[in-house]
Amino acid sequence: FQQATSTAKQSGKWSDAATWNVMPVNGSKVYVPPGITVVCDVVTPRLDWLRIDGNLVNSSNSSVFVEFSVVEQGGDISMLGDNIRWTFIDTGPLTDSFELRRGLISFAGLTMQGPVVTPFVQLAIFPSAGDTTLRLASPVMGWQAGHELVLNGASIQELSLLSVAADGMTINVPPILESHPQPLDILGNPIPGAKFYVGNRSRGITFESENPAIDRRGHVMFTHVHGQHGDNVELINVRFKNLGRTRTDRVVTDSYRRADGTVSDGTSELMARALQLIGITEPTAEIGHRNERGRYAVHFHHRGVHADRHDTVKGCSVDGGLKVGVAVHQSHVQVEDNFTYNIEGSHLFTEAGNELGTFARNLCVKAPGSTQGRHQLGNPRSWELAEDVGWNGSGIWMQSPLTVVDDNVISFIREAITIWTQGRTEFGVPTRIHKDFLTDPALIAKANQGDGTVDCRTVPLAGIDGLIVNTTQETIAAYEISAGGTNESPIKNAVIWYARDGVALYDATVDFHFTNFN
Repeated sequence: FQQATSTAKQSGKWSDAATWNVMPVNGSKVYVPPGITVVCDVVTPRLDWLRIDGNLVNSSNSSVFVEFSVVEQGGDISMLGDNIRWTFIDTGPLTDSFELRRGLISFAGLTMQGPVVTPFVQLAIFPSAGDTTLRLASPVMGWQAGHELVLNGASIQELSLLSVAADGMTINVPPILESHPQPLDILGNPIPGAKFYVGNRSRGITFESENPAIDRRGHVMFTHVHGQHGDNVELINVRFKNLGRTRTDRVVTDSYRRADGTVSDGTSELMARALQLIGITEPTAEIGHRNERGRYAVHFHHRGVHADRHDTVKGCSVDGGLKVGVAVHQSHVQVEDNFTYNIEGSHLFTEAGNELGTFARNLCVKAPGSTQGRHQLGNPRSWELAEDVGWNGSGIWMQSPLTVVDDNVISFIREAITIWTQGRTEFGVPTRIHKDFLTDPALIAKANQGDGTVDCRTVPLAGIDGLIVNTTQETIAAYEISAGGTNESPIKNAVIWYARDGVALYDATVDFHFTNFN
C-alpha cells in the first residue's frame, strides 16, 4: 500500500474529492485503509490495482474497472444492490511471477447479494420449432427483458428474453430453432421424469473479464491468511462471466518460491516427470506461457475444513469458464441453486479430497472437456502424475467423498459425475480425512490405530440423491476407489436418457448401492 497513488483519507463517497488525498484516475493504485468506508457511487477510472483494508460499498448502478484487487484480512467489499459490475481490465500480458494478478483475491469474509433471480426453471411443455412463447412449470422471479437465457432441451439454444407474463409462468423469446420433443425410450414410450429447463445467466451483480482471451482473463479467489479463518463468504445472486485462466488443453503448472528467493519456472519435478513420459516439453519457462493451477472462475482456496462454519454460493450464474466453474479446495462450501453454463472442464469441483459441503439443486449445462491427446487415458497417465484432474468435462468432479450431492440437473456433458477420491498431495503431504468426519465404525477404528486419519479413497460417499441427466457419455464414472469400511456408498433416484454409459466403474471396489435408476 506504500505504492498507492490514491488513498482514501476519510469515509465518504468515491465521487467526493474530499474522500481522497488524490482523486483516482486511469492507472491509479488505490488504497482504502482500515477503519475507512468508501461508497462506490460511480463508474471508476481504469485502475491498476485496488487494495481494501477498510470497506468498499458498491451501490446500485456502480462499476469498478480494475486489473487487480485484493481484500486484506479485516477488509470488506459489500455489494447489496442492482446493476453492479466489476470488470477485470486487459492491460496486456501478465507480468507477475505467480500470475495471480488480473483478478480478485480476498483474505476476508465478504457478502455479495444481488436481487433475486430464479436461476433456472422447468418447462411445462416440450417446445416446437418456431415457438415464441414458453410455458413454465413454476413462476420465475426477477426475470427481465434482455436477460440472457439458455434453453436446455433436446439441444442447447441461447436466447434473449423479450418479456415475462405478470404471473411469471410464461416467457416470450425469439423463435425456437428446432423442436424439443418429449424424450422416449427404445420402445417409443415417454421416459418418466425426463424434463427440460431454461436457465438464466443474468444477475444484478456481475464479475467479468474485459477480454475473454485465455491469457487475458480475470479470476476470483477467496482464501485465508496464515491459517486464520475470518467471517464467511456469501455469494448470492451474482454472475461470474468469462472468468478463469487455468485451461484444460495443457498440463497444469505450479510455480513456487525457492529457498534462495527465486521463483520456479512453473514446471515442478512432478510435472517434469509427467511430461517426460509422453515426450512433451511445455513452454512454461516464460511468464504468460504457463498454465498455473488454481486460477479458476470462482475458487474457495484453503478456507478451512470446519464442520461449524461454511461459505455459500447460492442463486449464482457461472458461464464461459475454462477448467473449473466453482472450485472448493480444502474448504466447506454450500453450492446450491445455481446455473453453470459452458464450462470446459468441471462445473463444480472439489480439489483435494477432504472438502465438506453440498452441491445441491444446480443446473449444469455443457462441458466438452479436453480434446488434447496428452489427456486421453491411452497415454501413460501424465495427468495423474501431475495430479491434474477435472479437465475431462464433468458436471461434478468429486475429489472428496464427504460432499453431499443432491437433486442436480446435468446436460450435454461428457461425464455427469466423476468420482476420483484420491487425496491430492500438497507440499509433499497427501490429503487424508480426519476421523471427526467419519461415520463408518471400521474406518474410525482404523484411524484410531494410526494418526487419526484415513486414505480418502477408502471413505464411502456421503451420498448422491436425485439426479437428472440428459445427453452424456458417462453418467457416473468412478475411478480407483478401494473399500475401506463397511458402509455403502448410496447413489439413488436418477433419471438418465441419451447416455452412452449409465455407470462406469474403473478399478473401483467400493460397495456402491444403486437405487431407483431409470
